[in-house]
Amino acid sequence: MPSVSKSTLTTLGNQTTSTPNNSISPSGTPDASTGIYITTGASSGSGKFQVLIVPVGQGLLLVEAFPLNDVYATLSSLRNLEILVSGGVLLVLGIGGYYLVVLGLRPLEKVKHATREIAAGNLEKRVQIDSTKTEIGQLSLDFNEMIDRIEGEFKLRAATEARLRRFVSDASHELRTPLSFLRGHAELFRQGAVTTPEELAISMKRIEEQAKRMGRLVDELLLLARFDEGSPIVLAPIDLRLIAHDAAADARAMAPERNVKVSAVEEVLVMAEETGLRQVVGNMVRNALVHTPPGTPIELEVTKTEGTGIVKVIDFGPGIAPDTAQSIFDRFYRADPSRSRDSGGSGLGLAIVATIIQAYGGTFGVLPTVDSDNEPSNLSGATFWVSLPLKTN
Repeated sequence: MPSVSKSTLTTLGNQTTSTPNNSISPSGTPDASTGIYITTGASSGSGKFQVLIVPVGQGLLLVEAFPLNDVYATLSSLRNLEILVSGGVLLVLGIGGYYLVVLGLRPLEKVKHATREIAAGNLEKRVQIDSTKTEIGQLSLDFNEMIDRIEGEFKLRAATEARLRRFVSDASHELRTPLSFLRGHAELFRQGAVTTPEELAISMKRIEEQAKRMGRLVDELLLLARFDEGSPIVLAPIDLRLIAHDAAADARAMAPERNVKVSAVEEVLVMAEETGLRQVVGNMVRNALVHTPPGTPIELEVTKTEGTGIVKVIDFGPGIAPDTAQSIFDRFYRADPSRSRDSGGSGLGLAIVATIIQAYGGTFGVLPTVDSDNEPSNLSGATFWVSLPLKTN
């Protein structure tokens, strides 16, 4: 406790005396624990005192007063310092928190701006990611992946619509030609231009040919539509050797002058539909018959590797240009349009091959024909192949 001036007040009976500086010495040592403390103000001036009143015997009271001015001044200084420090801390925390929030929300501002651009139609816009270690960085990464998927779906839809428009346009064009023939011959007959039995027979033959062509085209379009719709497919084990031998026999019947042979040394059971697989191999053989010179040989080769069975149709015609190899399986594609139409082709044969094989879970392609030494053949030509999963035990 700081040094204080004190005075002692003693009472005796009805008399009270004040003795400064402890000039009265009571008997014994006063017991402070028996006294009481009070806080009171000064009778004159300002300030407060803490007063201790202790009985000392013989009817006397020991009264000591301690001024509290210094104590209150110290407490006031501490209070002011605490207010100042607390205010400063709160200010620093407020400013720091503000900048932390601003910095933390800045990536969300990037997300907001990107969202606005995407909503305006710019699907190539992405959120710039500064770090993937934060939650906002992960959110931005997930956002970009979502937009990637959405953009992919839009592109796929646009491509599908473009293919559909092209498909309808090509189908209309293909149907227009035989319809024009039918309309022309009907007009000739109506005008009386066909008068003799020979002319009538020729006209009827042409009408029949074009009607068959339209029938084949419609059947092929319906087949493609069935696979495009994802209709249920029931796969069963089919021996590729039998399919290849039957296709070769059909080719010999259509072109007796051709040397069509089959190379297949063992049973190759693949999972497919028999009708669809026969159409696949038949289309590849007919493609070879149409696009190779008369008299050139055609070979069918059936093999198997680990897990797949493969059938190849090898021809020795003019071959396939490298820049058309990727397009030759497209619908209505023709390497030589006039020649294909003259032969009655619809431009859908290889497209049907691709569609059916994909539905069966297989693969397909075309390569230059090679000889027994695995070198390009001197006779040129193309080798069309398809592979299908083997039957599993």
